[in-house]
Amino acid sequence: MRKKFLALSLAVIVSAAQVMTVSASKQEQLQQQQAAQAETSAQLDNAKAEIDDLETKKNQITGEIDDLDAQLVVTMASVENLKNEIAEKQTEIEDTQKKLSDAQAEEDEQYEQMKKRIKFLYESGGERLGSTDSGRKRFKQHPEPG
Repeated sequence: MRKKFLALSLAVIVSAAQVMTVSASKQEQLQQQQAAQAETSAQLDNAKAEIDDLETKKNQITGEIDDLDAQLVVTMASVENLKNEIAEKQTEIEDTQKKLSDAQAEEDEQYEQMKKRIKFLYESGGERLGSTDSGRKRFKQHPEPG
């Protein structure tokens, strides 16, 4: 009986050792999984922090883009106004050039007419100017200074 008891005790000890080994192995796996979970959780927290940082930078850049867009709109409106002013000034220049051209043509015409009158007076000997009573009156009304 002692052999039976010893055999039975030995069987219980071997079984308990296997249970303890299995138990220790499972506990080790559990600890490894918990460590892996903690590491994954830390990585997740780091990723979330990086995402938040990127979101902040994105919002900042979006704000800068909006500011630049507003400046661009103002600049484009200014350019458009300047184009309109240039077109108006160009029209004014063209009108002024036409008026100048007309005035020069009129001056040339008047000059030619004056040359013809002087030539006519010169060829007629200047008698017409001094022989009429109205011509004498004109000279008398405006005496020479001095």
